[in-house]
Amino acid sequence: MLAVAGSHGTIQIWDITSPLPRRSAVSGTGDAVLALAFSRDGTTLKTLGTHTPLRTHTVSPGPGAARVCQRVGRSLSREDWQAYLPKLPYRRIC
Repeated sequence: MLAVAGSHGTIQIWDITSPLPRRSAVSGTGDAVLALAFSRDGTTLKTLGTHTPLRTHTVSPGPGAARVCQRVGRSLSREDWQAYLPKLPYRRIC
């Protein structure tokens, strides 16, 4: 993975084996990003901004999917999947 910080505090994560971003942009610092670092296991990304304290972002899909399932209590329907994830083949995540 490669994390790239934009000039306005946005952060994009790329899978270097693919020309496509790995996921949508991470909620950035909102100001100039001074530092980016992945955890050793690659599940989190730490960011530090000029005026923003150190933040930890989950970048592994597993914990995020589990939180969504817990909140929603069901998998996405095929219609929802097509609306929100049209480039990915449908699968049940919960």
